[in-house]
Amino acid sequence: MRRSTVTLVGLIMLCTACGGGGSGGGERNEGKGKPAAAASPSRTAPAPRPADDGAAVRAAAAATARTTARVDERIDMSDGTTRAGLTIRGALDLAGGKGDLRVRLRSDGRPPVPLDEVFAGRTVYFRMPQEPTGKTSWRSTRRDRAEVHYLFRAPMNDPTHVLRQVAMLPSARKVGEEKVNGTPTTHYRAEPDLKTLTHRMVTAQRTKLASHWGDMRRYLLPRADVWVDRQGRVVRTRFGMSAGTGGEVSTLLTLSDLGKPVHAPTVPPGAPAVDPSTIGGPLAG
Repeated sequence: MRRSTVTLVGLIMLCTACGGGGSGGGERNEGKGKPAAAASPSRTAPAPRPADDGAAVRAAAAATARTTARVDERIDMSDGTTRAGLTIRGALDLAGGKGDLRVRLRSDGRPPVPLDEVFAGRTVYFRMPQEPTGKTSWRSTRRDRAEVHYLFRAPMNDPTHVLRQVAMLPSARKVGEEKVNGTPTTHYRAEPDLKTLTHRMVTAQRTKLASHWGDMRRYLLPRADVWVDRQGRVVRTRFGMSAGTGGEVSTLLTLSDLGKPVHAPTVPPGAPAVDPSTIGGPLAG
């Protein structure tokens, strides 16, 4: 017997953020940051042609993580009546972790809620100019310790997390040749497993997902698509699932200007460091 639409929508909403929220902050302080130098693109030879589709996708993810890119991500969520979403735009040296992102949360016509991020190696600086509690100044946290709170999200919106998930996809297969923004690509598709979707997810949310994974896999059909250009680099990814006419969630990440120099913004001075476990809300992932 098929599950009711209400039940399926509930499963989606259990693991996604369809409403607003802030990012918490701690008191631990690492001192003042220093201005970062401009980032240079990595010069890597084209990856050898892999023998199978899964190897091709893994090689593309690895090659992309070694270069620079302009980031354009769109996340859409719906429970069937209310729609919400985020846009994430900027440019990053993916290998060096230098660059900046601008995150905007929107919900049913309300004014967008912003989050600004600066990446500087192992540290991410962030601020919410419209934080309801008044904490509008810059703060910082460890990039490698940040965790995911919602399905199909990345910790602190870090696109390298998505590339790691792409490399973890089981049984990726070629489904066709397509163009992405005019660039010829090979389109691959896979069914992400629980390990891939819960990579670096907070324990409580990972436990929720695991307890409902059977129904989610059977009725919501989690899916992943990857587009790889002729140079063997990932130029687009899409993760998502749907309850038919009810709820749905999808994440579309487009990477462009691969290999071009990225300006590394000045690190905000005096930003206090906060424990990653205190950071939450849909803006931060």
